[in-house]
Amino acid sequence: MDIIYEWIAPKLEQRAWEAVLVAERENESNILEFSAQLQKIKDLLAEEHTEELNKLEGIFLEKNVAAKKAYKMGFEDALQLKVSL
Repeated sequence: MDIIYEWIAPKLEQRAWEAVLVAERENESNILEFSAQLQKIKDLLAEEHTEELNKLEGIFLEKNVAAKKAYKMGFEDALQLKVSL
């Protein structure tokens, strides 16, 4: 199975990132609203206190990477299922 996985790894990586893009598109309005609200808070705070908000924004935007991992896990589960049948 390792040989199969190595052979398809580039396509799997591409599809996993496509899953991330789909998740981002599906959540576009939430992302825009989050960013708008975060900017309002940043505008109210002194510049030296915005670093924490920047970290929160980074965490929020990184959440879609979970879609990439989930796609790969699903694919690997499907391979295991096929082998076990």
